[in-house]
Amino acid sequence: MQKFQRGKIVHICSVVPSKKILNSQIDNFDEKDKKKIIKQTGVEQRYVLDKEKEKISDLYLKAADETLKILAWDKDSIDAIIVVSQSNEFRFPAMACYLQGILNLRKDNFLAFDVNLGCSGYVYGLNIAYNYIANGLNRILLFAGDISSDVVDFNARDTAFLFGDGVSCTAIENKACKSYFSFKTLGEGYDCIIAPYGGGYMQMKGVEVFDFTLKHLPLEFEKILKFSCLKKEQLSRLYFHQANSFLLSYLEEKLDVKGKLLNNMKNFGNTSSNSIPLLISDTKDKDYENVMFMGFGVGFSVATCILEFLDCSCSLIYKD
Repeated sequence: MQKFQRGKIVHICSVVPSKKILNSQIDNFDEKDKKKIIKQTGVEQRYVLDKEKEKISDLYLKAADETLKILAWDKDSIDAIIVVSQSNEFRFPAMACYLQGILNLRKDNFLAFDVNLGCSGYVYGLNIAYNYIANGLNRILLFAGDISSDVVDFNARDTAFLFGDGVSCTAIENKACKSYFSFKTLGEGYDCIIAPYGGGYMQMKGVEVFDFTLKHLPLEFEKILKFSCLKKEQLSRLYFHQANSFLLSYLEEKLDVKGKLLNNMKNFGNTSSNSIPLLISDTKDKDYENVMFMGFGVGFSVATCILEFLDCSCSLIYKD
């Protein structure tokens, strides 16, 4: 577990791609099955990449341009780019290096690297950025994004209705803000959510995934509360990975945080590493103190943090 005194989110820009899918109009299932699956997942629509006219890098650049425009940051003041994704456009180089070049950021003393993580990845990315802030960096751009539609079998009921695509850019600055992080890894469950290298669809063992979340997420919730010396009543908002609506509703009741655990599955589905920043961009209506983020899933991996303040600006862009 780690505690930081500095490191603050100052803006989050999320971008969803142009192709909208209405789950009620999916052709591969009969009406009875569709209604049942939509009710179980809570997902009515999603946005996926239109591969004929856009790439994930286009979305990253849109998010970056909007973020830099809103903050009016001098490009030479940025020290690093971190990209959290399991959906790179190419095997190499790192997407972070590509973005540094296209954005024309400074070359000397500049860090740029990718992190290969899914559902827990955004919290990991924040942790990495805060470690660099603690060691003297001032401004970091953290990108998160996945194109899950690349590996979804639209004939498989476990995945066909659930996943959406999207990216985000989070601007982090060296400012005072306490934060607390904890992690858990259960690699023996690696094959419960897996996409084979070199092609092939995602395979998901739904029962095992659900059992993992029910057993471990409440424990991680209590662990970070103890570490931060906070009570759950002091939490103002919980931004959890948007896995499925049934699970989120269960956790809201189990953790006794009614009205604080947010859910936007209905309009976006499960967007993997991008689900937490997308949730914030979509729902944040004012500034909050003592907010919890929890990413969990593929790995199995769980990453949790509590931020003293979430008083950043936000933007959400629907790509044309």
